[in-house]
Amino acid sequence: MYRWIWVLCWFSYSAVAQEEATPSFQYQTDLTMSWINGIQKADFQEKNRTLGLTKAQIDLSWTRYHQTSLFLSLRPDALLTERKTQDERVFEFERRAGRVYQRAPQIEFLDLYQLQFDFSDSLSAGVGIYPDFYSRIEAYESPLTFSLLTLFPMKISALQLKGTKHRFPLALGTAPAGEEKSVDFALYAFNGSRDRVEKFSFSDQTFDSAPEVKQPRKGVAGSVTSYLNPQWTVFGLGGTFSSKQRETVNNNIIRTSYFAEASLQYRGHLYLPLLTSIDLRWAQDKWRSDVAARPAVNQQNISWKLQLEKDPSTSFLLGAYWGRSERPQKETSEYNKTLYEGHQLEAGVRRLLRGFLFGNLMVAYEKRMKRDEEGWKDGFATQGNTYTRPSIYRIAVELECILGSS
Repeated sequence: MYRWIWVLCWFSYSAVAQEEATPSFQYQTDLTMSWINGIQKADFQEKNRTLGLTKAQIDLSWTRYHQTSLFLSLRPDALLTERKTQDERVFEFERRAGRVYQRAPQIEFLDLYQLQFDFSDSLSAGVGIYPDFYSRIEAYESPLTFSLLTLFPMKISALQLKGTKHRFPLALGTAPAGEEKSVDFALYAFNGSRDRVEKFSFSDQTFDSAPEVKQPRKGVAGSVTSYLNPQWTVFGLGGTFSSKQRETVNNNIIRTSYFAEASLQYRGHLYLPLLTSIDLRWAQDKWRSDVAARPAVNQQNISWKLQLEKDPSTSFLLGAYWGRSERPQKETSEYNKTLYEGHQLEAGVRRLLRGFLFGNLMVAYEKRMKRDEEGWKDGFATQGNTYTRPSIYRIAVELECILGSS
């Protein structure tokens, strides 16, 4: 798909006026320290847990209007030796409890990089590593992620085409009523899930080395965001990708995945300014194998979030989640399915403490059950399966330092 990059560059160069513009530079740093613990019988489960670093991110961007934009995201925490696994990899801090269907993505020191070509102020094309396809209109981001939250491909190499049509500023609160609808859209052609195209290949049939995908993967996705009026915003997403891998000498596995998301946001007043959102996600994985057949599995969840702004520096947060997660499970030579189902309720507060320092406090209750051939069981288990529970209480305290140029 990258053969089109040079075509996009040429069109970008010929479509814009060759006017001189001073590039603008922007930066943002995000350093988060978190303390997360479980609560049982009015006491904390793990007394040795403490406030520690969970995220260190530096975003840099250079933009020349109607020409080119460059974006880099650095993650210094990817160099922490205590975070590395046995295969010398570092992953995002896992905020979910219990066993999950898909683990958090890997992080690198140069975590994201994107090069964008601007045809005009409403159409652009880009190439690079993109974080995800999720909606950006959820009311808030929870420090205690729901364990059955449906995840889509993250940090993948993609070619992006992005467009927008606006009749009023993006600041929804200042948009006059009755204006024409405005729409953002984005189209992606990507290499599947977790494939950054950073491997150099040289084989007996080639005379040089060049970047290539680690596995033969391909996918497409598209999203639309519609700002209906100053109060209502709608988001829709759909995509699919396929991948092929060799499990044994005589067995090739082809995985086909589908995913979709729909979100609705409302901004209004209920004694206090409020921002609320509903988000629905669905994903399905199918496999075709030369040996053992695997059943298709589905992931689905619904999220509702509410943010009440007491004042410009204090917000109260409420959230409710429900989810179902099917997992393939191999028994002898055949595969069966295990079902997890549960919900989570959470409440918290976010406050600007001083300057660029924010404080987050969140308390959550989550219940999860597991069903297999023997019936329903407790959905949470310790690493060694020595202790199980149907529900857990958790608390999170965070200090977040956000410093930027805008």
